[in-house]
Amino acid sequence: MSRLRSSNEFLRKPKRPPRISKQDRVALIRKANVLYNAGKHPLAERIYETTGYADGLIRIAGREEKAGNFLEALRLYWLANDHRKTSVMSKKLAQGIRYLMKSDTMKEMGKPHS
Repeated sequence: MSRLRSSNEFLRKPKRPPRISKQDRVALIRKANVLYNAGKHPLAERIYETTGYADGLIRIAGREEKAGNFLEALRLYWLANDHRKTSVMSKKLAQGIRYLMKSDTMKEMGKPHS
């Protein structure tokens, strides 16, 4: 589901719209919640990112994590400033990378990976 255009954009925080009023932000978040509950998660995610609504980003991140999209979940937890979940996801991804590196090293040595 990631809409990354380059590796430089992965953890870049989105720019806030210029001078969005509190009333407009609340209205947008309510609209995003309706969209989320209707199953229109990509649209809700865009609004959550635009408004910087952490709770919505965390909900979307949880769905991505359950779907096995760990990198996208990490990105969304990062945007939501959820340091605990960002740390957990980083450790999971690092563990996966270590496994892949160990697997490749074992293949190069001609040994089966355990």
